[in-house]
Amino acid sequence: FLRGNFRTRARVLLADLQFKPGDRFDIRKIEDADAMMRKRQIFNLVRIQLLGIAEQQPLLPVLVTVEERYDDQGAIEFGIGGSTDNYLFGSVAYTNANLFGFGTNLILKGEVGMRRQGGEVHYRDPRLLGSTVILDVEGFVRNQLTLRLGQIFTVGGSLGVAKELFPHFKALLRYEFRRITHREDVVYPSLINEERQVDVPTQTGAIGPAIVYDRRDNPLAPTKGFRLGAAFLWASRYLGGLDDFLKLNLNGIILVSTV
Repeated sequence: FLRGNFRTRARVLLADLQFKPGDRFDIRKIEDADAMMRKRQIFNLVRIQLLGIAEQQPLLPVLVTVEERYDDQGAIEFGIGGSTDNYLFGSVAYTNANLFGFGTNLILKGEVGMRRQGGEVHYRDPRLLGSTVILDVEGFVRNQLTLRLGQIFTVGGSLGVAKELFPHFKALLRYEFRRITHREDVVYPSLINEERQVDVPTQTGAIGPAIVYDRRDNPLAPTKGFRLGAAFLWASRYLGGLDDFLKLNLNGIILVSTV
């Protein structure tokens, strides 16, 4: 039985239950289901109860109770501000942390300023096809007016999957594409009285794996612990780019509480 999922679809909850009617009782499956539902981060409360266990009934009905954290159609935020590189700008963002009740996340952002305009979209599915694989899809477009290079237009996106292989240890695979175009002046010889600008593109298509080992006490607001990461990137013309190169990135952070 399911209770409290007014927005979240029943199949989302059932996908996290590692048992089916008629299975032998296994407390580890109950604990795993509870942990998987909490990892979705769309519930304030998750409780799995076995009805009739005190009476030692041969068949135990299971009651899953949740309290939804996001029971609306999403949130819209507006902003206005100023900065040294964009002067005056306005922004709008839409966030839906439980899109259509499927437990997926959608973020749309847009910004219009005097020197920079752009937009981006981010979609995340924490249970790709009912598995424990996380799917991340991102896309963006940006137009900037810079002092040194003039107008720069950028468009790109990425597609990535991630999976926790062991506690605190995650592996990722990511493809990314980026195209940057800026305009440069072309000056002809003195015999030709003509000046014009041409577009100069820089395009990168790359794919590569990454690993993350995270022992922070709280990923959202950590106060202690550490996080280590390594990523390898292979860029190639066969992947949609204009250049071939390899890139290795190592990073880490250590947090020490002063309290």
